[in-house]
Amino acid sequence: MYQRLTLTSDSPLRTFLLDEQDMPQYKISTPRPDLSATTTVARYTNGYEEESAKIEWHSTRDTRLFYQGRIVNTKDFFKPSGFFRTRVGRDTKFKAPDGREYKWSTHRRGMDLIQRDQPTNVLASFKEQSINLFSPSSNAYLDIYPAGQHMIDLIITTFVYVEHTRREGDRRSSNMAMMGAMNQVNMRGGAGGF
Repeated sequence: MYQRLTLTSDSPLRTFLLDEQDMPQYKISTPRPDLSATTTVARYTNGYEEESAKIEWHSTRDTRLFYQGRIVNTKDFFKPSGFFRTRVGRDTKFKAPDGREYKWSTHRRGMDLIQRDQPTNVLASFKEQSINLFSPSSNAYLDIYPAGQHMIDLIITTFVYVEHTRREGDRRSSNMAMMGAMNQVNMRGGAGGF
């Protein structure tokens, strides 16, 4: 049996995670999503909101993660897995407080969290929002499987970080491709031949 948490927004920085009865289980909030913002991950317990983690985003220094009373630089906690960035992103690994290594493995429409020494052991799976022309669209969701039940707060926190950085990487790649195309047009004398 798994636990499905549905995102109310397409943004991993500003959303609620709802259970199958549409009750909020987590709130992800980022008051000012800019270059030096703070994202708070809060869990709902018996109707009360309780902070479980924070991510302090920085553009000029290391982003920091606050979790279980510890403060770690994300460059020390998260490591790229594999040599090349694929079309859908780069897999990201981390070592959890339980001493085991885990990896968010990206695929075409989402990511899976696996235990590194047991790659068939999926702890969580994220599916992106689907927008369909001929059938109802569905919100993005995160499934937490039995193997991940002991570390849900950490799964949510690492998901927020990895998904946001993956999207930022995609956005930067798109911007670079557009700049390259514009430079090509300019080098040929412009679109109108000026």
